Amino acid sequence: MWFLEADTALRLLGAGAVWAILALLGARLGFSGRLNRWLLPVDILLLLLVSRPLTLFYLLYTLAVWALGLIVGGARGDVERPAGAGAKLVFVVSCLLCALPFFYLRAREVFHSLPLFFALTGFAYNMLKAVDSLYYIYYTGERVGLLDLANYLLFFPTFTAGPILRCRDFLRDLRAPRPVTGETVFFSVRRIIIGYFKKVAVLTFVSILLSRLAAMGPHFWLSLLTCLVSYLLLWLDMSGYADIAIGLGGAMGFTVA
Repeated sequence: MWFLEADTALRLLGAGAVWAILALLGARLGFSGRLNRWLLPVDILLLLLVSRPLTLFYLLYTLAVWALGLIVGGARGDVERPAGAGAKLVFVVSCLLCALPFFYLRAREVFHSLPLFFALTGFAYNMLKAVDSLYYIYYTGERVGLLDLANYLLFFPTFTAGPILRCRDFLRDLRAPRPVTGETVFFSVRRIIIGYFKKVAVLTFVSILLSRLAAMGPHFWLSLLTCLVSYLLLWLDMSGYADIAIGLGGAMGFTVA
């Protein structure tokens, strides 16, 4: 996974650390407001280091979502007036189009002869962000520029996992960055460490426990305990990734929650 592959994790953590240092300096020297203009190049560079086909797919997907946002905004018109049936239909169809690659991946599980053009790492999560951007455009009437949308969809701390980062919250922090202080960095680093501890150390022991329970003979109480441990495993997995994403985002001045 994104945060557990050693090379990728080091690049992500290194980029987050450099950004946090620059944000700390920017708060003192007065250039923090200009730092975010470099966010998209960093996102794209990190993606390129992972996979060029993956980068190409997400750049094309971002362009497609931006175009759908223009269509949704044009169909919605004045948000002060109730949306007509046509605008609602455009919104729903646009959301379904955002999810089209996800449905294609699921279809491949049934029809194995379908070609796989790209390895869509983290697509389910990015699909939700794409839909949320259309939701934001539809209900606020605000046009989201291509660069803002690309920053939102490709934001590396929440590229494949983490809490659902809402478009309006991200744009708020992008346009008016939160000041990064020593205290902010301290709590962010602590959150990252907690996330990795859950995801690597605790999850390993819980996985061993689950394997041993599954190997035991069938019994009502063993089955119930196995279900509970499996839910614990799922919670540790998702919670660990979320902690890492929240910590990375917080160190960069973004609220990820």
